Amino acid sequence: MAMMKVDRGESDIRFGIGSELYLVDKIIEEAKAFVRSQGAEDTGGLILVLRELLNNAIEHGNHKDSKKKVEATVERIGPLRFKVTVADEGEGFDYKDLILKMSDDPTQLRNRGLPLVNAYCDELSFNAMGSQVEAYLTVPAETGFDLSEEDGWKVISPTGDITASVAEQFRSLLVALVEEGYLKYRFNLAKVMDIDSITLSIFVVFSNMLEKKGEEYALEIVAANADIEDVFNLTRLNNKYSFIQGE
Repeated sequence: MAMMKVDRGESDIRFGIGSELYLVDKIIEEAKAFVRSQGAEDTGGLILVLRELLNNAIEHGNHKDSKKKVEATVERIGPLRFKVTVADEGEGFDYKDLILKMSDDPTQLRNRGLPLVNAYCDELSFNAMGSQVEAYLTVPAETGFDLSEEDGWKVISPTGDITASVAEQFRSLLVALVEEGYLKYRFNLAKVMDIDSITLSIFVVFSNMLEKKGEEYALEIVAANADIEDVFNLTRLNNKYSFIQGE
């Protein structure tokens, strides 16, 4: 039975495996859960980096020798900044002349792994032997929704983009607020760079919910960027929501 060891810490997760490619998928699932537990929304880039480095260590470092180990660590080193370390027991390689630029030839099948990793990383470094690599990267934050009150207004301040991944959370929050009887809402979009069609539909449904209550209500959008304001104008949602610049 192939060896696999997992150690979870508060800010890191460490793996040890034999050089068996099928174990990579098991590590990936563990790593995804860890990174999400650290508040990351989009784990795609980090997981791609980890997978490519593991595959490279097994195939090229240890030459698929199941008796040789691969060790990996995913460590949170900042609010949403991570270091991925992968080490093998091979002889290493001379990385000094390594070309990390992605080939322009789409038919080239080999030598794409490390250039792909480099494209996603802020920094990529090797130990002296070339048997250990460290990749540093920052991942997108999971959007939260801060709530406050200002002069009778319920203020909703998303901490990041409002897209499909948080749509259900956003919808449930608004429904709960309507059920609590609030009628005046101010959405502070200072930290929102992007919204999608699902988000727009939630804004539509929300205004309709308030209208059906038959009471006087008010909706404001504060500090939205020009692109978001344009989308509201194009979809005529500016008839429901008043736009106010600044915070």
